[in-house]
Amino acid sequence: MISKQKRGQITIFVILGIVLLIVAGGFLYMRSQAIDDQGQQEVDELTPQEFGHVKKFVDTCVYEIAKEGLMIIGEKGGYVNPLQSGVMAVPGFPTKGNGFEFAPQTNLLIPYWYYMSSADSCVTNCDFESKQPMLSGNSVNSIESQLRRYVANNINNCLKDFEDFKEQGLDIERSEKVDVIIIIGDESIVITLDNSLTIKQDDQLVTISKFTAELDVKLKQMYELATQIVNYESSNNTKFLEMFTREVIALGSMGSDKKIPPMRGLPQINLKGSDYWLLPDVKSELENQLMMNIPTLQLLFSRNSAIFETGDPYIDATYNMRIISLDPEVADPLMINQFKTNFVYLGWWPIYLKVKPGSQVIRPEVLGWRTSRFSLGISLFDFAYDVSYPVMVVLEDEQAFKGEGFTLQFGLETNLRNNHPISSLPLQFEIEQEDEVMIDFCGLEQRNSGDITINTKDVLSEKPVKDVILSYHCFEETCLLGESTTTTNDASLTTKLPICLGGYFFASKEGYMPSYVSFSTNLDVEGNVDIEMIPEKSFKISVKKHLLQKLQGEWNLMESYSALDDSETLLILFEKVIGEGEEEYIQYVSVEGLNSDNISLVPGIYTVEAILMRELGPGKSPENIILAAEGDFPETIINESFLEGGLHFDTDNTFEITLDDYEYEKMNFHVVGLDPFSVSAMEDLAQMDAYEKYSVSKRELLKPEFE
Repeated sequence: MISKQKRGQITIFVILGIVLLIVAGGFLYMRSQAIDDQGQQEVDELTPQEFGHVKKFVDTCVYEIAKEGLMIIGEKGGYVNPLQSGVMAVPGFPTKGNGFEFAPQTNLLIPYWYYMSSADSCVTNCDFESKQPMLSGNSVNSIESQLRRYVANNINNCLKDFEDFKEQGLDIERSEKVDVIIIIGDESIVITLDNSLTIKQDDQLVTISKFTAELDVKLKQMYELATQIVNYESSNNTKFLEMFTREVIALGSMGSDKKIPPMRGLPQINLKGSDYWLLPDVKSELENQLMMNIPTLQLLFSRNSAIFETGDPYIDATYNMRIISLDPEVADPLMINQFKTNFVYLGWWPIYLKVKPGSQVIRPEVLGWRTSRFSLGISLFDFAYDVSYPVMVVLEDEQAFKGEGFTLQFGLETNLRNNHPISSLPLQFEIEQEDEVMIDFCGLEQRNSGDITINTKDVLSEKPVKDVILSYHCFEETCLLGESTTTTNDASLTTKLPICLGGYFFASKEGYMPSYVSFSTNLDVEGNVDIEMIPEKSFKISVKKHLLQKLQGEWNLMESYSALDDSETLLILFEKVIGEGEEEYIQYVSVEGLNSDNISLVPGIYTVEAILMRELGPGKSPENIILAAEGDFPETIINESFLEGGLHFDTDNTFEITLDDYEYEKMNFHVVGLDPFSVSAMEDLAQMDAYEKYSVSKRELLKPEFE
């Protein structure tokens, strides 16, 4: 038991302790205020009020340039310059590259964040890849790295050497060293420009080094949502675009007109004839159906999603089944609700399409008896579709940039084979965690080698090649080094590198073949590397058309050849066969009629694809093609452009270009061309794609040759 006297003594001690705490707290508070006041005084001394407008001006420039760069990145699928980052698009063939043109004759390339890298003809064991850049990190193509370079390279476009301030009597010197730090947060992006300014006026001198701006855009959350959409499409359990394509085909094949052959239909007793379709008509109709229906896809919880309630149960069920539901454990509905989500297919993105059985003429199999005038049997309406086409996903943050809005758009490639999605290994992208510790592999503190000098020269002329973009690669890490510059006798770049066993240099410049040179680094060890750049060689294309003619009822490919006429257009595509880790290399050229054009190529092994189209109509020869009525088929008139032939060298039948071929100036390019005057019956249309078999059986006749 504690006595009253002791309790009184304890109470006094407690009161004294509280008083001491209050006094100590007051002392610490006053001391901290004095420190804060001193710090504020130091800040004011570093940036006097009369120079505050200079700092505000630079802060504003950082904001405007960073905003400009981010808007470009959003528009171009995560890239400032998709072409320089390895995004390739083939005009007229949106499924042949790792990106596609937004519109014809434009420079806007949309990269695929998920696509089949195997040839369109692939059916099983196909390879899938992605051109989705990382959000953060040291990768050359991460969004953070690209935005950092954009600000550093373009800030002077806004600063304009401080001309207005110099007219006011300020002497401003700007350091050549420019560092940009970017922090991508959940709600905004903070950009810090570290670039020392020395400002003089009269007897005042001040140095300002840090300038900041904050972009009010939820890029990180938007990127996470985009990643979940990519993962959802790449998963074999969902493949929502492929399954939706099946629905579009099924809907298009309903009704009495049946503009699209059905994937599965009831057998019909055939007493006279059977239905038939022409592949170009089916392709055009399916493209129209996709353009109308793809935009009806919705993402559940997005700002523009809505449940259909028209009162018609069939319509409501049809459209409400098109609502995509992501796993709420990985895609928070509240996060999704911050953005609008749209899916787009445009009619000028040609689809890849094959329908079996059939080729250019598609018709059901008939079990029974058939002659040229009469048939009796059962028609089987079972058609297998191979379809590939691009879909653009558009995410929009309406509140970004004070209500101006921000858009991130990217491509997904849809691939249906034999009516089923192609199975693949899902490309699951990981999102960086906030508490993850990032080590800057390429940072100055990690560059512990000696000075490494990289020399770049032309392998043919042996002259220096300047402005070659150089990077150093070590496993998953990439360090962008800069460009080679011209000195007295060479073009070179000298720098220190991080320590790496088994690294390599990558050198690229427009007009040259990308070059790879293995190079390992050691602590404090200097080095010298010579990179030989192989220039592209321009060849003048001379087209040699071999007619495929029908003589006495038999089709024959003529060994003689002629030039194209003014109704024909030939698109030629060379795609280099590359090894693991190599950059894609695709070159193409379009030759119209008697006109000539050039194509630039580098040494290598290529697949070659050429498509020859003929335009029909008034003033053309012929103006149309009449297919006579025969058996099941009524008389048909073709008066639009149609596939006339081409050339097809695939991976089993390649074409090689060597440095020895650089001595020539012209390439004779041979193609198969269907004689339009030989086409008179529906069955003759099967010869439209006969060029594929002749490319193998008549290889020696058709292979390109130099002179």
